[in-house]
Amino acid sequence: MISKTSKVGIIGAGNVGADVANALVLLGRCVRVVLFDRTLSKAEGQVWDIEDSIPLLKEMEIIPSNQYEDLADSDIIIVTAGVQPKLGQTRLDTLSDNAEIIRSTIKELDRVAPNSIVLIISNPVDVLTRIAIATSTRAENLIFGSGTVLDTARLRYQLGKRLNVAKQDVHAYV
Repeated sequence: MISKTSKVGIIGAGNVGADVANALVLLGRCVRVVLFDRTLSKAEGQVWDIEDSIPLLKEMEIIPSNQYEDLADSDIIIVTAGVQPKLGQTRLDTLSDNAEIIRSTIKELDRVAPNSIVLIISNPVDVLTRIAIATSTRAENLIFGSGTVLDTARLRYQLGKRLNVAKQDVHAYV
């Protein structure tokens, strides 16, 4: 569990990155969130939307950024950045582009936040996690991939739906 005094960095202010930032704010799991995107205006727009809910919740700081230095001292950095598949493409079709994004991102993170835990969510997640581990100078036990967490959730949902039972009562793993 993330402590209340923590700082969480999120790389990528697209749908997934913004959803992760919003969830952290709603759950109140940290004190500071840095939403990083190479396009600052994109990160700013997402932060402005998320900030609207903060007065109703516990106080939290959420910072838009396009500077890797703002991620320094993060306890956890979640990487959501990547090229989205075009119509007819699979996630594996984006591997070449996303591998380069992960390599360059990890090199920057090693420079500014070498002790942070890194969680890869970008797709194809398992391959990109291996690339991140191979690229990074940090201990490999500090790099994780979300792997089959979402696949497990989808399986549980579909089984519950098809078997007409509460999804939270389905215990299956991918």
